[in-house]
Amino acid sequence: MGILDQLKGSIVGLDTAPLIDFIERHETFRALVRPFFVALIERKFSIVTSTVTLVETLTHPLHLQKPDLARRYQEILLNVENLTTLAVSLAIAAKAAEIRAGFNLRIPDAI
Repeated sequence: MGILDQLKGSIVGLDTAPLIDFIERHETFRALVRPFFVALIERKFSIVTSTVTLVETLTHPLHLQKPDLARRYQEILLNVENLTTLAVSLAIAAKAAEIRAGFNLRIPDAI
């Protein structure tokens, strides 16, 4: 049984890097993350991420003046079924601080 089979029916946290690798077809990593996103589309599990991911995915395309790519990220993060983008609430911020303190993570990773 593979890891994607183990995720069936779960809610999975999504970090920014795999999304970028998949959408921008990163040569090294796209093949690794593609099965994950195919399983998402097939509704095998749901994904949750935060508005921090939105900030991280929009920044580089906007800096490079690629508004179409920025819109694509925004469309994905705000409108794909089985993918929920949550605002960072006070409760999430407090829990992220606990996680960050316990595991020495960067703020976006703790969120």
